Amino acid sequence: MFYIDDMSVEKVMTQEYSVLPLDADISLVIKCFIKNDIEDLYVLNNKDKKLVGVIHRDKVFKQIKKLGLDVSGYNIIAVDIMDTHFKYIGQNTDINDCIKIMKQSLLKSIPIVKDGIIKGVVWYLDILRYLLEQYRNESKVFDKVLNDIQEAVCIIDKSGRVIFWNNSSERLYDLPQDIILGNNLGDYFPNAINLKVLKSKKIVKDVVHSPREGTNIIISASPIMIDGECAGVISTDKDISEIKRINGELEKARERADFLENEINRLTGKWGNIYSKNKKMQDMMEVAKRAAPSKASIMISGESGTGKEVFARTIHSQSGMKGSFVPVNCSAIPAELFESEFFGYESGAFTGASRQGKAGFFEMADKGTLFLDEIGDLPLSMQSKLLRAVEEMKIKRVGGERYIDVDVRIISATNKNLEECVKKGTFREDLYYRLNVIKIVIPPLRERKEDIYSFLRLFLNEICKKEGRENIGIDRKTVRILTEYPWKGNVRELKNVAESMAILCQKSTITTEDIPEQIMGCVSTGRAAQPEEDTTLREAINRYEKSLIMKTLRNTGGNISKAAEKLGLPRSTLYYKMGNYDIDVTKS
Repeated sequence: MFYIDDMSVEKVMTQEYSVLPLDADISLVIKCFIKNDIEDLYVLNNKDKKLVGVIHRDKVFKQIKKLGLDVSGYNIIAVDIMDTHFKYIGQNTDINDCIKIMKQSLLKSIPIVKDGIIKGVVWYLDILRYLLEQYRNESKVFDKVLNDIQEAVCIIDKSGRVIFWNNSSERLYDLPQDIILGNNLGDYFPNAINLKVLKSKKIVKDVVHSPREGTNIIISASPIMIDGECAGVISTDKDISEIKRINGELEKARERADFLENEINRLTGKWGNIYSKNKKMQDMMEVAKRAAPSKASIMISGESGTGKEVFARTIHSQSGMKGSFVPVNCSAIPAELFESEFFGYESGAFTGASRQGKAGFFEMADKGTLFLDEIGDLPLSMQSKLLRAVEEMKIKRVGGERYIDVDVRIISATNKNLEECVKKGTFREDLYYRLNVIKIVIPPLRERKEDIYSFLRLFLNEICKKEGRENIGIDRKTVRILTEYPWKGNVRELKNVAESMAILCQKSTITTEDIPEQIMGCVSTGRAAQPEEDTTLREAINRYEKSLIMKTLRNTGGNISKAAEKLGLPRSTLYYKMGNYDIDVTKS
């Protein structure tokens, strides 16, 4: 139904009504009814002309017949024919409300009264005529709108007859209105969804079908329910053949874009939130990339601060899992709370338990990833319970009686040597093998120095954005010193140092003056140049030689002749080595 601006009874009010004074003779009442062929008479008070009653035609004749009176000589007051408890309405009454009143009281007309004075009368037949006119006008608008929209619209009645078939339907199905209107839809489309909806009385949304070869139509249909009865079905159809073709082209373009993105990431050493130019790190990223879509358990090992949780979160984000990533610090959970934290508890399971009960880590991670950080610190008493839950993927809440199925991917992380823990008997061998299906070893930052500058730039930009200041630079000498530092705290320590330098630096570029003392002390004493266990002899010699040259240049104030003399080298040889090690005397 379309909205009608003004639905008050004034639209249908009429001044064609008959009134009589309160002392009118009964014979006059009868003459008015017969002469004017009306149903109701309105009685006014002689003094102030206010409406005091209504006389209904059928009641007058029934009463006279019942009493067997000679009507001459009697007035309205003398004979009980007037309804003094009559219904009336105001001028602003809504037509719908007026209809309800008249239906409930079985009235053919109702007076409009203001301050006791009759202003007009509303007849039930006039209301029907007015609504019919509005309906016809609305139908024209309705037809215009439905014929102008792009979707094909079809309406059938409760017998399956087509009662509306718009212009888009004609074009889509190549079937003119004058042929299908008034006929059963099944005669032209035996498997029409509208007919199925007519039987099921259930809404159907976005169903794709092909009424003829080469077309792809998406249709939605809904039953038209009136007073609990299905009066018909309305459906909208849209040709998505072109959209499907374009989607196919977009899918091909997306596949090409994904391929190019993967190639770019492979060449630049980026995957998700993980970035590295280091060969060992890139090998581990490739393992993680291949393992991510599976549900195999993954064990990530590495020193503290290397980014084990970042790795785990990236694996989860690239896995396609719909559930949450739930991180758990195993070293922070007391033994007595292990079961309630991991498996949850029911209402009233123990003193202090929530009345609503609580879901555990396994339930929270359902359809997602449970990240068990510092798994090596989990006491033996808890390990057997964890193993059972991981193997069976069933848990029982504390205080509960039923097992709950869960679907959880387990990623563990540790900075301990779990093989040694297994040998010592502090970690269960069966749990170790269950969690260590795929192993990822993150190398420490000192073994991937080529990543240090990239991390520095990333952290400095993040900190400047957070602090609301312009991006800050960092000179080459400072980068060299920071690259030589062993970073025992790995990426976490590097981030903290970058934040400290960015906040305390008052200039636009970070220099060696902004490097924390402990780092400068470590580098200047040569401790940063100590070789790692996996370094070859040649790499160790080169690293030490570079460090010694840089230290000597600093001590001689950048004087190459003096530095060459102290090192026992010809100046030409020192120049060669400086170029080989990319040492800039002005920034050393």
